[in-house]
Amino acid sequence: MRMTTKAGFLAAAIAIAVAAPPTSALPQDVTLVYKWTKGETLRYQIDQSTDTTMSGLPGGMPDVTLNQVANQTFKMTVDDLTADGVATLTQVFESMRMEFTTPAGKISVDSAAPNANAGPPEQIAQKIFSAMVGEPFKVVLASSGKVEKLEGFTRVMDKMMATLPPDPAAAAAFQQLRAGLSDDQMNAMFSQGFPQFPAKPIKPGDTWSTSLVIPNPALGGMITTIDYTLASSDVQTARLTGKVKIEKDPKGPAVPGVMGMKTDLGDANGDGEMVFDVAKGRLRTATTRMTMPMTVSGAAPDGTPVSMKMSAKSTVKIELVEK
Repeated sequence: MRMTTKAGFLAAAIAIAVAAPPTSALPQDVTLVYKWTKGETLRYQIDQSTDTTMSGLPGGMPDVTLNQVANQTFKMTVDDLTADGVATLTQVFESMRMEFTTPAGKISVDSAAPNANAGPPEQIAQKIFSAMVGEPFKVVLASSGKVEKLEGFTRVMDKMMATLPPDPAAAAAFQQLRAGLSDDQMNAMFSQGFPQFPAKPIKPGDTWSTSLVIPNPALGGMITTIDYTLASSDVQTARLTGKVKIEKDPKGPAVPGVMGMKTDLGDANGDGEMVFDVAKGRLRTATTRMTMPMTVSGAAPDGTPVSMKMSAKSTVKIELVEK
């Protein structure tokens, strides 16, 4: 009888051990921080697809659908690291590719395979890519993910602008493009791509928010608010979800508009999910889906009133390139 009882206890213990999830799979409190090693290099690939619909075009033109696919690869090298984990990173775009599809045809540009017989639009894009690929700029990043400083991208933009042909008609648009891709703009964009974490330990279900102002050449200051939720975590991986809302900054300066047209933003929102490597302290993947409705109004060259409706739906994926 004792042997039977002992055997029963042993069988029950084995069954519990087999059925129970491993410790690493149980929900745990985690402190999410970026971890760096001086001299190391990480590579990320960014894939973006945007579908834009336009209606209310001048002259009774039919509605138009545009599609843009862009792919970029960039590397980050850790130049310096403080005792409290603040990293100084040199970032370099290694490759850039874009495909733009319109009712009139397709434009395709690849920095790795320039086309000597390309038409004028492709040639301009090739020059822009050539000016940007290989040019370094600096990012100072706290272990929490907060971008403390970004510098050097304005210099990259100056080099890019120098490659553009003189075109008085497009000069204003080019200058607004340059202003929209300054160090401050890239700082905000980088902050949007890499999540910022709370300083305290968190557990699955906990939420936190970040908010930043991103300059936009057509819309002015745009307040981007991201509400994060820790969906799950273990000793190896944290999975996060995010809700994104973009709205115009009421305190931002007035914007004259591109080509004399005024652009107003509608209810812009999105969602996404991220996978963070807890053990190594680095982002593995982040996917964000956004919908941005806009109204562009003004007057055509002949004075005819214009009021166009636009809706851009985009998906952006950032992924660590493992080697």
